[in-house]
Amino acid sequence: MRPRSLVSRLALLQQVSAVTIVATFATSALWLTSRVLQRDETRMLQVAAQRMAENLDHEISEGRSLPAAAGEALAEEPPSELRWEIYNADGQLLAAAPRFGSPTPSPGTAPPVAGLRTAAQRGPLARLHAEAAGASCGARVVASVSTAERAATLLTLTRILAAAALPLLIATLLLGRRLAAGALRPLADMTQRAAILPGAHDPRRLGDPIGLDEIDQLTEAFNRLLSRLDELLQSERRFAADASHELRTPLTVLAGEIEAALAHKDLPAPVRDNLRRASQQTLQMRELVEALLLLRRTGGGVPGQEAGFEPVNLSDVAREARSALIDRHPARAGDITLAAPDEVMIAGNPALLASAIGNLLDNAIKFTMPGQALGMRVDVEGAHAVLVVDDAGAGVRPEERERIFDPFYRGGYARSATGGFGLGMPIVRQVARAHGGDVTAGVSPLGGARFTLSMPPWPGTVPSAVPVGAIPTEAIPTEAIRTNP
Repeated sequence: MRPRSLVSRLALLQQVSAVTIVATFATSALWLTSRVLQRDETRMLQVAAQRMAENLDHEISEGRSLPAAAGEALAEEPPSELRWEIYNADGQLLAAAPRFGSPTPSPGTAPPVAGLRTAAQRGPLARLHAEAAGASCGARVVASVSTAERAATLLTLTRILAAAALPLLIATLLLGRRLAAGALRPLADMTQRAAILPGAHDPRRLGDPIGLDEIDQLTEAFNRLLSRLDELLQSERRFAADASHELRTPLTVLAGEIEAALAHKDLPAPVRDNLRRASQQTLQMRELVEALLLLRRTGGGVPGQEAGFEPVNLSDVAREARSALIDRHPARAGDITLAAPDEVMIAGNPALLASAIGNLLDNAIKFTMPGQALGMRVDVEGAHAVLVVDDAGAGVRPEERERIFDPFYRGGYARSATGGFGLGMPIVRQVARAHGGDVTAGVSPLGGARFTLSMPPWPGTVPSAVPVGAIPTEAIPTEAIRTNP
């Protein structure tokens, strides 16, 4: 599942909030406008009906009959949008003045009830708002008006609100992400500072206060956490270094004494075998101590911070490592190949690089059988100088390709088939990262494991004519790439 961006989520929330606010405002405005217009219509109709009732009473006071007074009162009313209907006390229609093109109601129709909002069907303008008023003579006057004008007003207001809301929604859509990104910029800055933290002057601080309370509290919490972690790491490194230094001298003495004891020719065979096993164990302990010291030396993993960094020809280091490996395993000389240009320069420490490459080669020898190929290539690929070690062994299982770089971790096959302490690959990674690079494990075209050590090249270094990977290792003639041990 693809992780969601917090910026996108905040922008979406802003847009939803804006739509909700605009919709609520528009609905409220339309409702209030409708209520106000309806109230004004009611008040106007009530006033008009009461005025007509007073005029009817005035006409009757002048001696006219009720029907004649009704007709006279309607005749004197100036033209308007109102519809008039006058009923006697018995509910019979006496007179009407239609204004909407609708037919005159039939005599005997019952008058609408006062306060009626919707009248019966009356021609093309079906909805009427009617109000009634009683005259002193007992007659009833009904004034009504079409609701079409009110509906048209509300429709016009709806269009105006929609036209006004559209730019607001578009602005929210366009500016929402930018505003959200700006609000989260301090967190992005913290992420960038955390990414370059190993190279920072003070690895215990993520940053300084910036004036935003929440961000400052988070920064301070991370600073305290980093400080505690740095103290724990420094304590662990000091312990490993002190223990290694303390063990180095007695182990050296012990190894010398065992060698001296083995020099006696009159030793019984069982005693000699025991001493040989003790010598092997002592050698392994010395290797463990040296590995711990090397881990301590490269433990910072800070590019360019190691003392003694200088221009180093990675091809020369690879050739020397191959020669040293053949010296230790002369029977495997025919299996070990090297493809490298004359010069691939990097900034580094020759001793550390030799140790890392030696560990890669020792690992390949350890997990291959005599007759199985072991190929090494050096080149510049893109922005990195690379050293690739391929073997035809059992390979590394996908779930272990990262775990093998954890100190003291050994896979199931390594535990059952070989010795060691699980420090070789961690040392390679520490050295690579101390040089600003890294090491990865993968599948080799030879069928076994491939380890790729990559580091920044020396400025001005260019790729060779044949890029790494253009020709598989197994396709290169052995005679063309083998060097003399």
